[in-house]
Amino acid sequence: MRIEIQMNIGLTISRGRVSPCFSGVSLFVLGPELGMQRQEDDTGDWHALDWACELAHRNVRVLLCAGIDRFLWGALQGNGIEVVPDATGPMDEVVAQWREGKLVVPQMWPPQRCGGGQRGSRGRKGRRGR
Repeated sequence: MRIEIQMNIGLTISRGRVSPCFSGVSLFVLGPELGMQRQEDDTGDWHALDWACELAHRNVRVLLCAGIDRFLWGALQGNGIEVVPDATGPMDEVVAQWREGKLVVPQMWPPQRCGGGQRGSRGRKGRRGR
């Protein structure tokens, strides 16, 4: 199933790939009449709320990214922007996956990966015995 782009979609890009962070990346916006346009070169000083305002201002309704923290996720959702947090790979491949309907917008905050939510508790247990 191929999805036609009927809204603006944002992508966070670093070195031609969808970036897992939001500092110093390029923002690309893809839309029905825009084609692929580079919108911003340096986002290094953008705060999470700046991201939400900038994307909303540019009529971005979906952000394709490789990772996102809970605060930014909430800020974007609060501004009507859906987030696909597991979009990885070269920009062209990610856009193709979106158009083919292979990327989905999760309805809830995605679970932590790589033990991310457990690191702090392991560290505290280790210090108790000292």
